[in-house]
Amino acid sequence: MPLDLTLAPLYRINGQDIASLPGLLALNPPRNAARGREKDRLIVYLLLTGNAVFSTSEYLQVAQDAANAYYHTTGALTGSLRAASDLINKKLLDRNMASSARGQYVIGWLTLAVLRDTQCTLSMSGPMHTYWFGHEETRHIHEPASSGKGLGASQTLNIHYAQLNINAGDRLLFLGRAPDAWESTLVRIVNATITGGSTLSGSKTISDGTGTIVLFTASGAGFASVPVPAGAVTLTGIVTDFNLKEIALRNAGDIQQ
Repeated sequence: MPLDLTLAPLYRINGQDIASLPGLLALNPPRNAARGREKDRLIVYLLLTGNAVFSTSEYLQVAQDAANAYYHTTGALTGSLRAASDLINKKLLDRNMASSARGQYVIGWLTLAVLRDTQCTLSMSGPMHTYWFGHEETRHIHEPASSGKGLGASQTLNIHYAQLNINAGDRLLFLGRAPDAWESTLVRIVNATITGGSTLSGSKTISDGTGTIVLFTASGAGFASVPVPAGAVTLTGIVTDFNLKEIALRNAGDIQQ
């Protein structure tokens, strides 16, 4: 049974939340999808860097062109992902060559995610980040050595591929530039108390006497039914920003009494 996808863009300019994120698309396969693409759901996240100006409509058109290339390429899934990335690379490279005399350039950072049943296949070009928060584990995918500097700089196409098996309640976080505080993925909170419920499932409040932060555990996580410990604990987890700052546990062993 296909999993439901809920997309929640986090986009802020000068402290103001913006409802729509340019370059972000989530699509079901079109009726005329190529053979092998009929069951693929696709997420496109394109981040354009550089000093060239792109309108919102141009931004969306490039992302849509990538999606069209994916859905109209037959053969292996990775081949279709490569075709989509290659299309963007050629478009941006042509634009950069035409505007080089004016000193203008644009580099595209691209994450493509294909969901087929419970398998998610990722294609990442440029130094993009993907965080997966599963039931009993988490994973941070960031491989700039293989994903390269981005699209539009040269004819060479650098892509990092990855696969995830996801389940109901899992969360994926895509981003281009991780906040400085995220450079160390794990944080440790000493002498912390957890309140707000009898089990870890859902949102709880962590307090260490200096401040508070939300502890979130998906209801489908394998340790969601673990009782909230009484008294002070040492807690290790991953900082996320899902509408507000949160801590996500990797497993029940991240709480030590």
